[in-house]
Amino acid sequence: MRKRWIIGGIGLALLLGGVYTGYWFWLARTVQENLALWVDQQRTMGYGFSYAAAEPGGYPFSIRVALSRVEIDSSSGQSPWRLSTASKILSIAPWAPLSIRIVDGDESAPCNARWVAGGRDYALSMDGMDLAIRLSSDGALPAIRLSGRSAAVTEEGRQILGLSQPSGSVDFFAAQSDTQSSAQFQLSAHGADFAPPSDPTVVETSDLLVAGQVKGPMPLAPLPDALAAWSSAGGHVELTQFNANWEAATTVSGDGTVALDRRLQPVGAFSAVVRGYNEAVDAAVAGGVMTPAQGTAVKLWLNARAEKDERGLKVKLPLTIQDGFVSMGPIKLAQVPRIAWE
Repeated sequence: MRKRWIIGGIGLALLLGGVYTGYWFWLARTVQENLALWVDQQRTMGYGFSYAAAEPGGYPFSIRVALSRVEIDSSSGQSPWRLSTASKILSIAPWAPLSIRIVDGDESAPCNARWVAGGRDYALSMDGMDLAIRLSSDGALPAIRLSGRSAAVTEEGRQILGLSQPSGSVDFFAAQSDTQSSAQFQLSAHGADFAPPSDPTVVETSDLLVAGQVKGPMPLAPLPDALAAWSSAGGHVELTQFNANWEAATTVSGDGTVALDRRLQPVGAFSAVVRGYNEAVDAAVAGGVMTPAQGTAVKLWLNARAEKDERGLKVKLPLTIQDGFVSMGPIKLAQVPRIAWE
């Protein structure tokens, strides 16, 4: 009797193994065919798309398709842009076929994006990219997760933003009005260096976190037209949380709202709690953002509004973005670079 159970168990294991193997090969072929079909669809929409794909591997724990020499170009009529990478791995777990990951293979290769805006050349490069896309069987919009070891944005070859260990997530929704969310996002980095295009001063921050929701539906159109329609219909961004540490002892946290004006430039109002504000003013004076006299006046104004708790002095401030400047009450702190959307 016992021998029958053993033989039966072995037979069942062989049967299940054969079924799983057949499922794996069927799913691997389906992934390969769907990738080619998706690329053909993008080409018919006018996008340039070239790549080389190896035969699927990774049995039994994953389906892995090695991609190489990937280049994606914008369609005609759009501002020119290009995505490229020397190699990546498209990976799918057989038990979660609607979750797609794109990661490095045995050798790390940066993922690069280049585009033109306002007649100037921009580039984004990310090392150690790990991109996860979760699809839905009921037609719901996808959820995206992205992380990397580092990322950098350059303008005309000059770095204007550097990020250490960046990560982000976006969940998309079908919004019908400006009171509903079309996207929920969170962005973070362990370190960020920002150098405004027209300013040689580099602002260094650590433990950067921004989270919020995009309110209102975003129409399908070229980016400037889509943003104009979204904004005129009441679309805006609600920042539910932002935190940043910079210099030696300065921290900023709070929330607020950002929208676009008629020129599609950002305007916003925030409520912020600042600690280590004297150090921030000293750094602004040292960096030439404000004169020593302005720095003294700002310190007096801040100290008059300060409160004390168990962590020390803090000040609650209204921050605004308007007319191209970030202002703290009546004091202009910095100029916001103009955003060229096309």
